Amino acid sequence: AQCRGRRCDWCFVGQNAGGKAPLRCSRCKAAFYCGRSCQEADWKRNHKLECAARPLLEKALADSGLPGPDALQDALLAGRCVRACSSTASGVRGEANLEASGALDDLESCEALLTDEEREQLRCL
Repeated sequence: AQCRGRRCDWCFVGQNAGGKAPLRCSRCKAAFYCGRSCQEADWKRNHKLECAARPLLEKALADSGLPGPDALQDALLAGRCVRACSSTASGVRGEANLEASGALDDLESCEALLTDEEREQLRCL
């Protein structure tokens, strides 16, 4: 949650060069994007479902004793993982995943995009 709004929710790139503010979902105000193409890609693949379900999911988590933004982000991430696994298993892969194997190495390869501060926070985990 600390990086919310500082990185694109689709490609994870930091704020636009030139200091342009990221685009934000006008419906839920919770998703941020570096540009229109990332916003459209995420809408088709994930955010359309998440945006509509967000209020219900927040209530269900709170009713289950799991309130707060961290529980919500964990639930949304789990949903993305399930959707990605089911689409990969059926032979359909999203644009951003054409070369990804789904292995931990794919996530670790994004380390070059982190700031020094974010790298240090990651090492502390």
